Amino acid sequence: MSYPNTGFGKPGFLSTHTSLPEIGSDAAFYFENFEPKTMQNAFVKGIEAFKINDMQQKVITHALQFDWQETAQQYLKLYDECLGL
Repeated sequence: MSYPNTGFGKPGFLSTHTSLPEIGSDAAFYFENFEPKTMQNAFVKGIEAFKINDMQQKVITHALQFDWQETAQQYLKLYDECLGL
């Protein structure tokens, strides 16, 4: 079965030093810095937690909150407001 815009229920790994934690919420795993060992540790622990907690459905459900069409419309509205249109 294919799930649009869901990453197919795969684990996501994000930096805590970006805006991405707002998107990933508790359905993603995070690394605190860009040191290779830190990133590797986050990956190993995340993969383990993903498997142990059977998180595939959680990731899919979280991803389904986002809609590219709606997001594009929101950006167009913002641009119109900024440009005074």
